[in-house]
Amino acid sequence: MDALRRELIADAESNNIKGNYVVIGGGEAGTEIVYQLGQLLAELTKRYSLKATDYRVVVIEGANRMVPKCYSKIAHKVRKRLARKGIAVLTGQKVAGIDKGKVILANGKSLDSSRVVLAAGRVANHFFADNKSAFLLNREGFVRVTELQEAEGYNNIYIIGNSKELEYDLNTSGRPYDAEYVVNVMESKHGVREIRRYEPPEFELRTQLGSGWAVYESGQRAYTGIVGWVRKRWLDRRHFSTLLPMRLWLAAWTLGSQHDEIY
Repeated sequence: MDALRRELIADAESNNIKGNYVVIGGGEAGTEIVYQLGQLLAELTKRYSLKATDYRVVVIEGANRMVPKCYSKIAHKVRKRLARKGIAVLTGQKVAGIDKGKVILANGKSLDSSRVVLAAGRVANHFFADNKSAFLLNREGFVRVTELQEAEGYNNIYIIGNSKELEYDLNTSGRPYDAEYVVNVMESKHGVREIRRYEPPEFELRTQLGSGWAVYESGQRAYTGIVGWVRKRWLDRRHFSTLLPMRLWLAAWTLGSQHDEIY
């Protein structure tokens, strides 16, 4: 987003904010990105006295609703939230390709575009494709791993995150779990503790769409609006406290409560 932000600021300074700004993918990442994109363009339009009617922000999702993994009622609220911010939501539209200045849909139609952000699907880090002779990859390019999350054919080389072969994407809680599990395996090899079974947490959705509004869903629980935002921010403490020492994580978490943010 930083590179895109700089490009859009340059476009605004030259009075070149025009056309469709398209985000492909309406999952967790795509939803947050298109919201932030809409807010940024609105801010730049106001700052540089541009015409808001000269551009449109569009999100395209192949499934028949936004954030397909979540409850249908939550997806409906997410769509309404985006629509209120002037974002055009196209669901049930699969993208067949991207050409210069155009997004080509599977139904044969196309959409002119000034900028395209791809936020659809899971892609392995290019490092593994660049070193495919050193790793065993599946057809999609993801690394094959053992039950201990070691790269197949290696000992003590662990693959953490969504670059490995998985039945589903690791979510917000799953990625820290991955790191903790590998630490557990390494400690067990030194006799510190027993190896536990690899069981990443179930699907959990934490999507923030502006200060004071978020979606939180886990199991049978689902919250939106200010309640979802409070729940999300409370759980975010764990990420800050894991990455930073006390004097730093508390300040960072407090600041994050006051501003929009994307993880």
